[in-house]
This record gives sequence, structure tokens and C-alpha cells, in this order.
Amino acid sequence: MSISEWTGVLANVATFLGIPIAIVLFLNDRRREWEERERATRDRELSKFLTLNSLYVEYLRLCIEDADLPCVEVTSNDEGDLSRKQNLHVNTVVSMLETAYFLYADEGSAFKQAQWSGWREYIICWMKHPVFGALLPEALEQYDARFVDEVNKIRREVSAATDAE
Repeated sequence: MSISEWTGVLANVATFLGIPIAIVLFLNDRRREWEERERATRDRELSKFLTLNSLYVEYLRLCIEDADLPCVEVTSNDEGDLSRKQNLHVNTVVSMLETAYFLYADEGSAFKQAQWSGWREYIICWMKHPVFGALLPEALEQYDARFVDEVNKIRREVSAATDAE
């Protein structure tokens, strides 16, 4: 084979291998750009959520300070001041737990998994508190369905463990 024939063969091999490699690199770059856009969108949404949650918790604190004002509707059977405050405290805790759920429950990094494990244990501790357990079903009505499902799953686990004892 002459040099020009070898050059032609090498050009064909380069074309044969180069085009698929270029396509793979192009698609990989597009995927990376899409992931970055998704991450930026998720970060913006999380930032908005955290801001709103912070405002909501501050609002609940104000309601606790002025429990005699009807700023939050309490539908429990006991309409006393203590019940109103207990309900507000439970909602404050649940709001904090929901925030932890959105920050850490998504099977992310090892750090996130460790954090969620700790928060999950914290939820279990709260489930064992009688007032919290009694007021929780009503409080959960206003939270994200995914979070509510997770809390209900944990509640069933705690209930099963308590029944087994």
C-alpha cells in the first residue's frame, strides 16, 4: 500500500471514529448544561421556600406571643389558650421538619444522607410526645404531600415498634 492509500484509510478510520465521539461529547455537554439549569432552578426554588418558611415560622412565633388573638384558626376540641399555643408550637416544629425534609431527604450526598438520618430520628422522638402525636394529623393537612407521606410512614413505623414492645 502506498502512502496515499494509507492516508485515505486513516482518514476513513478517523471519520468513522471521530463522528460518534463528537456526538457523544456533544450529548454529554448538553446533559451537563441541562443538569446545571436544573440545579439552578432547584436552588432558586429552595431559596424561595426557605424564605417563605422563615417568614411562616416568624408569623407562628408572633401568634404564640399573642395567642389570644384569632390570627390562626385552631380546630381542636379544646379552644383554650394552652391548646392554641400547643397547636402553634406543633405547626412550628412540623414546618421545621418539612424544611429538613426538603433539604436532606433526596438521597443526595453522604452528608445529606447523614443529615436526613438525624432529622428522621428527631421526627421519631417527636412522634413519641403525646401532645405532638395528638395534634400532628391536623397540622399535617397544610403541608406538602410528599412530606406528609414520609411523616405518616415514620408514624406507622413508630406505632409498629411501640406495639411490638
